[in-house]
Amino acid sequence: MKKNFLALFLCFLGCAFKAQVIFCPAGAEWSYNFGRPGPNLPATLERITYVRDSVINSETSKVLRHAKFYMECNGLTDITLIKQKGDTVFMRNSQTNNSWQILYNFNVTAGQSWETTLTVCTYTVKVDSINFVIENGFNLKRLFVTYKRIEQSGNKIYQAILTERFGCNAFLFNYYNNVYQGCDFDWFLRFLCYKDNQFGIKQFTSYACDYERSMYTGLQSDENTDKIIMTHPNPVVDILSLEFQNKTESENYSFQVFDLTGRQLLNFNQSTVIDSKIRLDLSSLQKGAYFLQVIKDRKLSFTKKIIKE
Repeated sequence: MKKNFLALFLCFLGCAFKAQVIFCPAGAEWSYNFGRPGPNLPATLERITYVRDSVINSETSKVLRHAKFYMECNGLTDITLIKQKGDTVFMRNSQTNNSWQILYNFNVTAGQSWETTLTVCTYTVKVDSINFVIENGFNLKRLFVTYKRIEQSGNKIYQAILTERFGCNAFLFNYYNNVYQGCDFDWFLRFLCYKDNQFGIKQFTSYACDYERSMYTGLQSDENTDKIIMTHPNPVVDILSLEFQNKTESENYSFQVFDLTGRQLLNFNQSTVIDSKIRLDLSSLQKGAYFLQVIKDRKLSFTKKIIKE
């Protein structure tokens, strides 16, 4: 009986005060890890940060700065505008064709849904159930939802939890990009932390809020690396030549270049090495130190440091 009374009391509080829950208040920041699942593989830090207010057509919106928008396959750095009407949060950026689309709707009831249209496709988000959770003394509404994306290759359906203040329990923008190619190390891994000036900090895992693992950390160098592949010249100006020894005809290689923070800059997809040699054009890189990662037959082979002059 006491448990039922407590549940009803929390529901009453949520209904009474939910309009006061402001999405993206001062100091709001979300931190995540992106990379590719597996031991000793990259875990780069992605932050979404509220930077300022902006007025568009007499409406006040909030500017979010971030480098990724999709759960995987990101090919751009983006700025997103956020505005809130009642309990509905809207977003606007290049991926919404600069139109306002629903990011979250906390005003719905179980069984209701909304649609969000992006450049890649349209998503339907259906609310399966609703409850409330107390975090840092704040009573927050929580939606258990199902995302559905309709496309020619078949529907993509997946579940998520949307919580006031935090957003999605996965990435803030819980969408997938099936258009952009070359994203082997661009998958969402984990939601690290949320914070704002009034709420404080919520840590979602045992990892620190600024956790990241560069792609070269923990990798064991093959003592025969230089016998397998030779890179020259190193330092390199524009063209890096790679020469392989003891290569078989069935082997396929891909090559990726990272900066010292583990951010992927170049991707040379699935290149077949002809006559045990290949040339990579690095002319677009600025001067500095980089890491060349070599993948053989879709498996990590080794990493080599290169200097660009």
